Amino acid sequence: MTSPIKPTKENLTWGMSLLIIIFALLAASRFVLPVWGVLVSGSKHLSPKEVAHMSGISRGNPWLWASNASAKELEDSPWIAEARIIKHFPGQVEVKLIEREPVGTLIKADGSRMTVALDGMELPDASTVSPTLTGWDSSKLPEALKIALLMKPFKPLEIRFTPQGYRIQLKDLRIWTDSYASLLKWGGSVKILQADQRSAQINIYPWGVSVQQ
Repeated sequence: MTSPIKPTKENLTWGMSLLIIIFALLAASRFVLPVWGVLVSGSKHLSPKEVAHMSGISRGNPWLWASNASAKELEDSPWIAEARIIKHFPGQVEVKLIEREPVGTLIKADGSRMTVALDGMELPDASTVSPTLTGWDSSKLPEALKIALLMKPFKPLEIRFTPQGYRIQLKDLRIWTDSYASLLKWGGSVKILQADQRSAQINIYPWGVSVQQ
């Protein structure tokens, strides 16, 4: 059985010297390589000043300390879907964001309203946007959000979701579809029928389209 190696005075001295060097380098990095410029791109809702504050990256902070950990801090915000931190020597930091966009306004079971993004994330302090989304089968909400984005050029006012399908209310036209896939397949008919003032209801199925006047 081998006996444990006892630390020698030389080893302890070397270890202390190494720690001193590391601390000296960390301290020097704060003054020798400070951040002198922060570039923010992809930010629409959040201001560059807010982004810098949330990430902890601002002028004068250590350039070497900017890392992906700062990106994780940014992604804690419901508004930010993805964040990347890119460092440019000797002191510039670029923050690239992909922000979530409001897709619709969800009416909850208690009657409250919340603006939501395509992935269902609730966006606090956002203005309400059309369409309103309402229904009693929450499992249908992700598909309803995809429909809201697909129908955006037609300016839908309301989308109601049920286990049977989706009712979409435009200004002068009602649409029923069983699924996003059917709407995507036959949605080209909507633009034509929307211009026909006699058309009041369009039903879209996997096999085709029916029109009611």
